[in-house]
Amino acid sequence: MAQRRGITEQFLMWRDVLKPKHLLLIDLHSSGVSFYLAKDVSELPGLDFSSLVLLEQIFDEDLCKFNALADASRWQSLLQRKLATWQLQQYALVFLLTHQVTELEKQLLTAQLPFWQPASYVSRDYFYNFYLLQKRNFGPVKLIISCFADCAQLSLFKQETLLSHETIALFALTDRTKHFLQHQLALQQLSKPDCVYLFSHNQATVVSLQKLKKALELEVIEIKHLPE
Repeated sequence: MAQRRGITEQFLMWRDVLKPKHLLLIDLHSSGVSFYLAKDVSELPGLDFSSLVLLEQIFDEDLCKFNALADASRWQSLLQRKLATWQLQQYALVFLLTHQVTELEKQLLTAQLPFWQPASYVSRDYFYNFYLLQKRNFGPVKLIISCFADCAQLSLFKQETLLSHETIALFALTDRTKHFLQHQLALQQLSKPDCVYLFSHNQATVVSLQKLKKALELEVIEIKHLPE
């Protein structure tokens, strides 16, 4: 009985030691990667964006192409170096990715991590909509554009429900976004949103806001920094 109690106590001790106390968010895309730290947050729904800290942003267009992992060894080496540099303890990894990511790609992302290191995968558009909801952007219909080096991710939300998404080539941003919005509003029988949210913080180049505003006939609200 005493031996069993001792084993139970050891198990509980190790469970508490390994239980995540912080979140390390990794936004991986075709412009590179951004690392964010949320201290004293064990689960993503408990995240307060005002306390989110940008650890480092790396622009590297060789990591991903069209938001798909292009160089696994390059990525694994980078991740190992950064984790060794920061020496974080008791944290969980949260990868922000596109909907198109495959199971094999997920395995490659965490291939060099110890087996006890928790990691989860969240669609980037849900995360950005979560950000807008927390910032009290109450428009029921939201068009979200996320821009990267070679592509853009379009997402149409009604409150917290993702209605449609599409990844498009960046050079066709204006025309494809206009078509996407018109088609989805007619298909979903929705009223036009009040504005469009453009997340440009993961892009080194500049998107023409005036051209996009004129084509969509909507105000464009640009988010240049996350958090801001």
